[in-house]
Amino acid sequence: MVRKRYIGDFDHAVLASRASGTGNSARSLVYADGILLSNLLGNGASFTPRWGVVAPEEIERVDVLYGSYSAGFSGNSVGAVVDYITRMPSKLEASVKLQAFTQRFKLYGTDERYSGSQWSAIIGIREGAFSWWLSLNHLNSDGHPLAFSNKITATGVQGSSGTAVTGAVADRNPAGLDWLLTGATNQINTLQDNAKIKLAYDFSPTLRLSYLFGQWRNDATRNSMPYLSNAASLPVYSGPINIGGRQYTLAANEISTSRQDLEHQIHGITLKSNTGGTFDWETAASLYDYSTDLSRAPSPANALPAAFSGGAGRLTDLAGTGLEHAVAT
Repeated sequence: MVRKRYIGDFDHAVLASRASGTGNSARSLVYADGILLSNLLGNGASFTPRWGVVAPEEIERVDVLYGSYSAGFSGNSVGAVVDYITRMPSKLEASVKLQAFTQRFKLYGTDERYSGSQWSAIIGIREGAFSWWLSLNHLNSDGHPLAFSNKITATGVQGSSGTAVTGAVADRNPAGLDWLLTGATNQINTLQDNAKIKLAYDFSPTLRLSYLFGQWRNDATRNSMPYLSNAASLPVYSGPINIGGRQYTLAANEISTSRQDLEHQIHGITLKSNTGGTFDWETAASLYDYSTDLSRAPSPANALPAAFSGGAGRLTDLAGTGLEHAVAT
């Protein structure tokens, strides 16, 4: 199973199997023609394989190996292994796809429409022993909120202190406790561009050398929408509040926003024997580089709406992280 919370989910679409769930991403492996696509920098739902390296039109088949362990793979294969086997064009091939999507999302205090679009193109050709693919993909997607800020009703202190607010939605949480939903959070707009070129040369009908280069860019914004408003009908994002005679405190980062600017590259080279006989061999090497990976968010003390105009914040810079080298034979 690959769980995608919304179209364009780039940091939680991990591979899960019966033996390894979404919280154990490093216990499964994803390959494309021997090139590692799994992100083994960590183990969890946010370490997503680089699915965009493979264009649907170039897939010949997908081999799925269910764990545990294999002499052909590392111990990370305890859950499952997915290996995309791609093809090269035998003549001129080209295609273009255009897609649009929309959804009405109505839950708690949210009643909105979220939409997006995607276009992709691929072209390939073979000239004698040499063949190549070029694929491009552009996605603009507005996902629905993924989480909701909340307060357990019983934790409120009886009294009249705090800003009197309206708009909280009463419900029960998964544990059956009464709670109040105060806002929708983690609503993500993602603008992604993915480009890849793959070159191959057949030294013989059974021996092929191939090289790929891919680049992925992503501009993602995580938005929030407060449900609460004060007596002047202005939205309330943080601070001491009073709901129905109970006082609560909204932390500055409970209903907040963030921005990510990402640019990653991958190089891969493979030399493969494919005789179909008793013995075949393959050697592959790859490099994956986080050339730009910036996440910006207001500091825990800098609440919206003031944070929209700047102020103190936190910058997480992962550039250079994951300069991964993988060699397999």
